[in-house]
Amino acid sequence: MTDMIKKIKNIIAKSNTDKIVIFTNRLKIVGHIYKCDECNNDYFLNLTNAIVIYLNDLYPCEDTGECEEFPSQNFDWLHVNIDKILAFSLVK
Repeated sequence: MTDMIKKIKNIIAKSNTDKIVIFTNRLKIVGHIYKCDECNNDYFLNLTNAIVIYLNDLYPCEDTGECEEFPSQNFDWLHVNIDKILAFSLVK
């Protein structure tokens, strides 16, 4: 198990939530960590009910200061490559 997985598991235990926000170079991913020690291994973090937002596809804000919704895709199950995670936060 990688240090990243260990850190995430420790934070989950302390925060009582399994909902995570992950940032990579190009994506913002929001989902629930699948509770399976064998599934979350050295290479992948498995999420359920994941939403992926492509950061390069952001729409510009109009003169009113209001922005359109960011384009996104929903996945029932998503495997996130541990090596691509730049930042993460657990949220309630």
